[in-house]
Amino acid sequence: MAMDITVVKISKKAQKDIMKIPENLQEKLYFWVRAISEFGLLKTRQSKGFHDEPLNRK
Repeated sequence: MAMDITVVKISKKAQKDIMKIPENLQEKLYFWVRAISEFGLLKTRQSKGFHDEPLNRK
């Protein structure tokens, strides 16, 4: 059984960059970080809106 990730590390540079993006995107990011901390990555990815989908290149 694989270990689940429950910690998200955000570098100081990333924190500065996050302050430059629109507030609604900041809120979504921090909601995702809280979800990872509470439920783990595997469970969070099962939630609608948090599942990664591959990008299709044309």
